[in-house]
Amino acid sequence: MDTHLRRGLRNAVATLARRWILALCAAGNLAAMSAVAADAISVDAAGLPVVVRQVLAAKYPGWTLERANQLEVDGQTRYELHLTDQTIEIVSVLDAGGHIIEAVRGVGVAAAAPAKLADAPDQSHDRGAQSPKKGKQGKEKKFGKPKVYGFAQVFYREALATGSDGVVDNSNFRVQRVRLGVKGDISSWLSYQIEIDPRAPEVTGILRDAYLRLRLAFIPDQQIRIGQQKTQFGYENRASSTELFAVNRAEISDNLARGINLRDLGVGLIGHLGLNDAWRLEDAITVVNGAGLNVQNDDTGTKNVWGRLGLRHKDGSSWERFGISGGTGDFIDVGDPLDPADDVLIKFDRVGFDVEFEWKWLFFSAEYIYGLNDTSGVGTPADPSEPPLRERAKLDGYYFNLVGKTPWHIGPIVRYDVFGDVFARWTFGAYYGDAKDQFRVMVNYEYRQKFEDANGHVGRGDDKLYLWTQVRF
Repeated sequence: MDTHLRRGLRNAVATLARRWILALCAAGNLAAMSAVAADAISVDAAGLPVVVRQVLAAKYPGWTLERANQLEVDGQTRYELHLTDQTIEIVSVLDAGGHIIEAVRGVGVAAAAPAKLADAPDQSHDRGAQSPKKGKQGKEKKFGKPKVYGFAQVFYREALATGSDGVVDNSNFRVQRVRLGVKGDISSWLSYQIEIDPRAPEVTGILRDAYLRLRLAFIPDQQIRIGQQKTQFGYENRASSTELFAVNRAEISDNLARGINLRDLGVGLIGHLGLNDAWRLEDAITVVNGAGLNVQNDDTGTKNVWGRLGLRHKDGSSWERFGISGGTGDFIDVGDPLDPADDVLIKFDRVGFDVEFEWKWLFFSAEYIYGLNDTSGVGTPADPSEPPLRERAKLDGYYFNLVGKTPWHIGPIVRYDVFGDVFARWTFGAYYGDAKDQFRVMVNYEYRQKFEDANGHVGRGDDKLYLWTQVRF
């Protein structure tokens, strides 16, 4: 790491600490809020990524590029392009991969203007920090208009009797996930997002995301989330399931990289800080109850803290990310709901490391997580003569994920994930459709090399074949 980058990193850490302090103060002093606009850097046509120029030429042939701005919005680079054909003005916003997020038509003859394109479900809410857009008549963007979005994931699963316990699941079709959401901007500094899962098997699982988002002028490139949200740890859990290349998340993501659930109630601070043109520091932290999804009362006196600090390097459309995450807190693991005697309190500590590479022909991601669980009983033992329950366990696991990329939006998948000495799985397959596309298909074959059955025996598990599809709108 060169001297300039080291100096920038030291300054960034100091600045980031000051921003976190300001953010905590702001959460308790809403009067300090003021309007904020996303930082914009003017670029010429030659400074745009090749894929953006290609989309520009294909979508708007013969149009004149009046000006272009590079924006950094919630950790994503976007390009705001102002185009004209002498009769119409268009403002088109693209991400670094050339996907059109929004196209706003100005005043003029509508015949030659392309239709407005819907933005991706997990991107449009990030525009809360941008200044209101103005057309030729100088009309400002109207806040308060909600946007509805969502996705559905359906699969067919075939279980193969390869396990050592002689028990195999029936084959089945399943609606894996459905999300219906609404989001919008109340003002230039305040927005909201609410998301439900109508196919949740229990009513307590219907509400997913439900938070307000604040973007304050004196802490640029940061957002404060207040409400129910994802806890911030690692890569895979923080990424949307619509963007992953495996039907099921890695075992450590479900068991070590979260509390009772992936979402919890609390306050979060997520953002980044630029170091130079290629490097930036990423930060994310959440302080939550720890009682789980949609539990309104905290069942212990300790708040759970999850966070990640990372570095990202970007060169054109290629990028690399490196992060370290941590988590600490407690939760009550409920056994039989009718028998509180088997409930246990688990105090936990977690540390994790993640890397991600996005190159022309390859996407790679990997995580390693180490954790400590200190378990004690909270109920009255059935036999008073038994000593109080007290256990301390060390847990760890990892995964690596390789995805081949091609110009035809199709490629191979291979992943290997391990959890302690009780689980090991290879996932082989292929995909059609990029992470941001509205339609995707995947085939996954899970070779369960090691699996712990219901009796605690560790041996070969039943392999699973998945045929999976997704639509998003």
